[in-house]
Amino acid sequence: MNWTETYNNLRRLGIACLIMFSTINGQDARAQEVYAVAVMDTNEILIGDQIELLLVVEASPGVSVTLPLFTDTLVGGIEIVTQSEIDTSYSTTDNNIRLRKSYIITSFDSGFYAIRPFLITLLGDSNVIAETEALWLTVRTVEVDTTQAIEDIKAPLEAPLTLEEMLPYAIAIVVIILLGLLAYKLYRRYRETQKEPEIPVVIIPPYIKALENLNKLENNKLWQNNKVKLYYTELTEIIRIYIEESYGIIAMEMTSDEILASIDHTGISGATKTKLRQILSQADMVKFARGKPLASDHELSLRHGFDFVNETKPTVRVAAEAKDAEELTALTDDHNGTV
Repeated sequence: MNWTETYNNLRRLGIACLIMFSTINGQDARAQEVYAVAVMDTNEILIGDQIELLLVVEASPGVSVTLPLFTDTLVGGIEIVTQSEIDTSYSTTDNNIRLRKSYIITSFDSGFYAIRPFLITLLGDSNVIAETEALWLTVRTVEVDTTQAIEDIKAPLEAPLTLEEMLPYAIAIVVIILLGLLAYKLYRRYRETQKEPEIPVVIIPPYIKALENLNKLENNKLWQNNKVKLYYTELTEIIRIYIEESYGIIAMEMTSDEILASIDHTGISGATKTKLRQILSQADMVKFARGKPLASDHELSLRHGFDFVNETKPTVRVAAEAKDAEELTALTDDHNGTV
């Protein structure tokens, strides 16, 4: 047994002897009136360790005492972690009062510390009627083996996540996704309400545009104002655009002869083709040969322009094709009958 354990055992024995002495010798206890003793679990600790310091006071019946008051420090360098309430009990033999108070103390500086005696006074009086013996506490540091290499502090072990821990995160993710979907639907609905109604694109048939432009040309009275060349330029441009949009012939890039040759593949022939030839040749004579047609020629070219468009517009072409088919059928029937 080392000297520290011996010291602690003697302290505990002192408390026991004090209680037994006060119980057996009631008259001496009443004469002494108050006894006090303080003991610790041990008188040597490592920095940061916590130990219990126990204060026991016994007083004769009718004697009221005051224990010393401490806040967070017992003495310089020794801190009070917690302290208990005063525990009061009574002796069954002489009715003496026993007071017990426990202090959990610690220290974070190494060294030797002297704990001064606890002074016990009468209630309402500053005179000391009892005191404990002084205590000694040794605080040691952790010994470091300088022969060993310094190692990093080990990281704490990671415990696996449980279902209960993951559940709040899972719920939060689901809620975020649902809110995102709701916001997207509301945004789509808002965009649809803000979208301007689509205006259907009206496609004007080429023959209607050509007839409207011919009417404008007639109303502009260009040849009447000596703008003959401009008159024929606009007239042929209207006819060329009409042919290009109706039959897919790139008439705007062709010469007059090329246009007339391409027209043969469209089924346009006879008087209708003759009217187109008159328009194109009359325009070429004015633009390139500097011809000077008469006023009646100007009017004739415009009238041929109207006729060419009206005779080749879709309704007329369909009717003409149907008539040709009927005539062909009739000729075939006649030929078969003759045979």
